[in-house]
Amino acid sequence: MKQSIVMALVGVLMFAATGLAQDPVDYAGAAPKHWHEIDNDFMRAFKNPMEGLEMGLDLRLREVYTRNMLTVSDSMEGDKHFQRIRPRWSTKWTLDDDITFSTRLTWEFWNHCYPRGGAGAFFGQRSTDFDEAIFDHMNIQFRNAFDLPLTLTVGRQDIILGTGWLVLDGTPADGSRTIFFDAVRGTYQLTDTAKLDMIYIQQYDDESKWLKPFNHSAVRDRRHLTQNQDEKGVILYLTNNVTDDFGFDAYYMFKKDKKSGWANYWTNKTGTNRRGDDQETNVLGGRVFGNLDTNWSYSAEAAYQFGRFRPDGGDFVDQRAFGTNNKLQYSFHDKLNNEVHIGYEYMS
Repeated sequence: MKQSIVMALVGVLMFAATGLAQDPVDYAGAAPKHWHEIDNDFMRAFKNPMEGLEMGLDLRLREVYTRNMLTVSDSMEGDKHFQRIRPRWSTKWTLDDDITFSTRLTWEFWNHCYPRGGAGAFFGQRSTDFDEAIFDHMNIQFRNAFDLPLTLTVGRQDIILGTGWLVLDGTPADGSRTIFFDAVRGTYQLTDTAKLDMIYIQQYDDESKWLKPFNHSAVRDRRHLTQNQDEKGVILYLTNNVTDDFGFDAYYMFKKDKKSGWANYWTNKTGTNRRGDDQETNVLGGRVFGNLDTNWSYSAEAAYQFGRFRPDGGDFVDQRAFGTNNKLQYSFHDKLNNEVHIGYEYMS
């Protein structure tokens, strides 16, 4: 039945975007220059140190003041003050006209200024935690694969589909340090306006399953990528920008979760359920978006979810759900690109 649904949806998506383009569109072109990007001889030499190699470096500084972050008890936690410092170094190697190899090394370390209470050793002492460094990008990309308007990206990569409502963060348990997926992504340019993304994802809770981070031994007991489960997924995602003022997305997603080895070990050892899901989920959905005039724009998305899950190791039970996410935005088109919007989200 599941195979029939997938094949039927593929047929609908292909029909919705008939007329193959003769020349592929570079849908993943270079990002526009940021307003505070530094441009001088040193930076140009750093960015292009040799033929066929591009490098990048960015730094995120985050100051955090919080009260009762993990509980609602003053006696257990109280106030906390810390910094999160995250430098990232990226490389892009051009191996051929249509083949590139990309990496990005991410290192986020924490400086604890004001701990109080005993909510765990990580927050319970005043110190600098140098943590670990992890490759959150490591992939090879083939453009015009098999002499088709097809781009294949194989390996660790960021994937954001549509507004990011359903597909954005592949590593929710590491606290916004990374968002990567370990995946194979094929993007087929159907027409000048339409493309079909075909994605397979294999995500492990254990950070060291694919690429072991540097200094991982210092944090392996508390670092996880997912919510204590191993995940497999398949996504078919059609995007069609029909005109400059109207477009739509249509998609099918399947996701299978299995409680990770870490969660099983500690559940059996302590007798306490360490979360993690045993679950199979299907999602059918779509989105329409566009411009009402030069200032007003909109996005309206809805999705239906069905499948089954096994609570606390018991028998599988069926589940059904519906959700919608919508936004109406006004753009001022001033020097600062100010925008205001109103949104509505519903999840059953």
